[in-house]
Amino acid sequence: MEKDGLISEDDLIAFGTGKLRLAAKEGDMEGGSVMSGQVSGMIDDIVPCRVLIERIVADAKERIAVLGRACEGRGYDPMEKGPGTVTIAPEVLVTIAQLTTQDISGVYAMSTDWARDVNRFFGNTHVGDGVQVQVDGDQVTVDLYVIVEHDVNMLQLARSIQSEVTRAIVEMVGMSVRAVDVHIEDVHYAPGES
Repeated sequence: MEKDGLISEDDLIAFGTGKLRLAAKEGDMEGGSVMSGQVSGMIDDIVPCRVLIERIVADAKERIAVLGRACEGRGYDPMEKGPGTVTIAPEVLVTIAQLTTQDISGVYAMSTDWARDVNRFFGNTHVGDGVQVQVDGDQVTVDLYVIVEHDVNMLQLARSIQSEVTRAIVEMVGMSVRAVDVHIEDVHYAPGES
């Protein structure tokens, strides 16, 4: 069209920018145009974060196994201590605990009581919304502060949280868990429920 003189390059740019602005800034998804890259075609399903992380870990284990087979007979085991160190930031443990807890049915939200954030300045304690993690060597202690749905058995829910968070940390990071303490801070009722 541009070659035929029907539309100029400036008009093409203005048309594209205007359509993008409609979608991105004004929220008009019908009249605007949304940019998407090649990644959008690769999305097969929408899953909870826990499932996504489990898939990533499973893929990593599979790749390590392939490396192990490739190294057989060469005197190198990729699962043994490598030529350097591996450091896992404590914030990773906070994120694992948060995402695992939030994915459990019956948990409404993580508590965001700001007073616990004061603890981040003392020792090896690391804090995120509703999570406090303390690392001592290769052992982890986790405190979780949650708001639960009103129609759940709180003791069973707390036990489930303890079990799932322990499993996630052990499987994803390989550290042992000393304790997972669950603090139920509040109960959520939707407006009009009691």
